[in-house]
Amino acid sequence: MTPQQIKGLALVRKVRNIELEKQAGHLGELRQKESMLDGEKARLDGLLRRDNAKQPVETAGYIPLFVKSVKAQTGIIDSHLVETRQKRAEQEAAVRASFAEVKTLDHVIGSARTRLREAEEKRDRAELEEIALMIHQKRKTAVGGEPVGRQHSPA
Repeated sequence: MTPQQIKGLALVRKVRNIELEKQAGHLGELRQKESMLDGEKARLDGLLRRDNAKQPVETAGYIPLFVKSVKAQTGIIDSHLVETRQKRAEQEAAVRASFAEVKTLDHVIGSARTRLREAEEKRDRAELEEIALMIHQKRKTAVGGEPVGRQHSPA
């Protein structure tokens, strides 16, 4: 993989990471909404239990209407909770998929960079070996152009 291709993948990874952050933010909003709906439902249930027990006899005629109203509100909240939980589950799946994609890109980019670095180090070693061989051969060559070990003695 070329350095330009790696840069391209890094850019794709950056874009995917931004998308992941947006998805995670939306997931947080859905969780907050779910929590708020659960809290409101608990508040209404508590209101129903608490107020029914403490009402004076004079308001007994209004209690059925109050109970009906609270149950209707609870039913609306329940339907919103079902919808919100479904959206949250879908968003969690999308976040997991995006996270896996970002991590896969991280791995691919890291592996490609490692291979490039190893190839560069191999080229550097080969160049150094070639230089060392040339130096060795130059030292071995005598002033007259013959290797040091093969000099003729003047007889």
